[in-house]
Amino acid sequence: MKKLTKIIVCLALVAILATVGAFALTACNKKVSGPQIGYQNGTTGGNYIKGDEDLGYDGFSNVKAVGYNTAALAVQDLTNGNLDVVIVDDGPAKTLAQSNNKIKVIDIALTEEIYGFAVNKSNSTLETELNTWLATNTTQVEQIIAKYLNGSDVPTYTSKTLDSSKKQVILATNAAFPPFEYKEGNAFGGIDIELIETFAAANGYEVVIEDMEFDGIVTYIGNTTNAIGAAAMSITEARKQTVNFSTPYFHSCLVAIVKADNTKFDSCQTADDVIAVLKAL
Repeated sequence: MKKLTKIIVCLALVAILATVGAFALTACNKKVSGPQIGYQNGTTGGNYIKGDEDLGYDGFSNVKAVGYNTAALAVQDLTNGNLDVVIVDDGPAKTLAQSNNKIKVIDIALTEEIYGFAVNKSNSTLETELNTWLATNTTQVEQIIAKYLNGSDVPTYTSKTLDSSKKQVILATNAAFPPFEYKEGNAFGGIDIELIETFAAANGYEVVIEDMEFDGIVTYIGNTTNAIGAAAMSITEARKQTVNFSTPYFHSCLVAIVKADNTKFDSCQTADDVIAVLKAL
């Protein structure tokens, strides 16, 4: 009888442990309680959520900021129900929404962003060449940008092999931020890629493309003399501590992405309206 009782107790414990384990496993795949906002690591989207004086905003104390290596991964988690909102630059946000009917962009500017190309502080020659080209080719720059925003046919480029005997410039980018930079097989495309390729051709450079995580680009440029950081990079005081920036070539803004069936932001007309909804999540 005692043996039978022990067997029954053991079976009950096994059943309990199995139930607890199953619950724990299920819980790991569910969103943690409380609102969560996603962003791409190293971008001003993260700074906006957490608070940054460069952006003139103190952040959201009521939410958890969740970083991802790409905006696309953040959007994927949004559609899976693991995020409430994604904050990202408007160009990439609209590109993502065009190919995903499960999401929509709240087309209200939360902050103004000014993009520039990053260069090593010690390479004044490269910085001057880049600024001179931007200043004397404004129409060409505008035409290149317009192609990508209007959905026209656009070129792709393959990276040259690094060779110290040649006149080369390294293009440091994060090829996961269309329409500014993306990858098709072994080739690269996007606004930033074509702009730097066009600048390089005009100044006799070959381009070596280095694809890396976005949040490593500024450090890489700070340590690499013959490189240009081209990755839809907002000019901020914090980044200017490590690198110099070219004159601005594009004005953007941060926007919110939500699931297509989210109606909480439908009545929003201003950035303050969007902020009020974010704070009430």
